Amino acid sequence: MGITLLIIGVACIIGGCLMLISSDSNRKGTHEQNLNNSLSSSNTVSTPSHLTQESHDSRSSENISITPSANNNDDISNQSDLPSSNSERQSDSSYRKDRNETDTSDDKHAKGVEFEKFIISRFGKQFWSIKDWRGDKSMDGRYSESSMYPDLEMKLSLKGKEYVVAIECKWRNNFNNERKIKWSYSEQFERYKKYAEKTGYPVFVAIGIGGVPSKPDNIYLVPLSAMTSYMISERELKRYLIPSDKLFFYDTAKSDFNR
Repeated sequence: MGITLLIIGVACIIGGCLMLISSDSNRKGTHEQNLNNSLSSSNTVSTPSHLTQESHDSRSSENISITPSANNNDDISNQSDLPSSNSERQSDSSYRKDRNETDTSDDKHAKGVEFEKFIISRFGKQFWSIKDWRGDKSMDGRYSESSMYPDLEMKLSLKGKEYVVAIECKWRNNFNNERKIKWSYSEQFERYKKYAEKTGYPVFVAIGIGGVPSKPDNIYLVPLSAMTSYMISERELKRYLIPSDKLFFYDTAKSDFNR
């Protein structure tokens, strides 16, 4: 009986020791795990949120493929139909206005100057010089007296003699429905006649029809003395037609241009 109690007591002591050893082992394991977690956290560097976003954006931008939009392609293809230079655009604009729009005063003045330049180019430099080339400058409705005179005075130097002719230049896109053009108005028509009487210069009206002012389809040189009105018909003009691709030739004996 005593021996049995002794064995039981020894067993209990051994069991208690085993329980203490197991508990201590568990505590050590937990402590080591916590220690490892702490070390891991301390080695991790916290990255600011804005730097993280920039890195993301940078990586994303490297993968973006930029291609022209359909609208851009349309714009490029449409531009191929446009005039390629400032001068071509201007010519194209003038072409449309001549046919589809009402000219402003600036348009009319610009076209008038272009046509005057064309007329001057028909006088050969070898014998002809510009004696006067009048403009239409004004201020507050005030004009110089000379602006009421014909646009050009051209001087011919031939065999030691000089001859001056005056030219009024008018370009028109086309005839009206009655196949006539209005090249001036009554008061101005009378001024031209008085100018001719005062100076003794032969006066001509250079009329360009069609095309553009710098290159009309047809050119007519009409003596003012043959004019009866500031209106003239296509039929009346036909006899004064001059080839627009040749220089003007003035017959001093007749005081008229060859046609």
